[in-house]
Amino acid sequence: MQNRDWNREIGSAGEDLACRYLAAMGYEIIERGFRCRMGELDIIALREGELVFAEVKTRTSRRYGRPGEAVDRTKLDHMRRCAEYYMMMTERMYESVRLEVVEIDISHIRCGF
Repeated sequence: MQNRDWNREIGSAGEDLACRYLAAMGYEIIERGFRCRMGELDIIALREGELVFAEVKTRTSRRYGRPGEAVDRTKLDHMRRCAEYYMMMTERMYESVRLEVVEIDISHIRCGF
């Protein structure tokens, strides 16, 4: 298996775990892999009027640091613009909206909730 295929499988498995984790916390998964010209949002979830746009970072080791450390200002700006586009397209109002990073490594899931 090529490295790119392996990374894609690890990423997809991480997103599956993140969705199960968020669902267990009471979030409804609205969409996965939302793409637009501004970027991509891994998960869009909703709970009690709060809309969450989540980037999932999965790592099999800490060799390159914690997973969330890979999310830089540029990625957050892309997420913000993509989230704004999504909200404009859906034309819904939400009580609150936020961006989150869900970190998954071989030992646990960590996010800012």
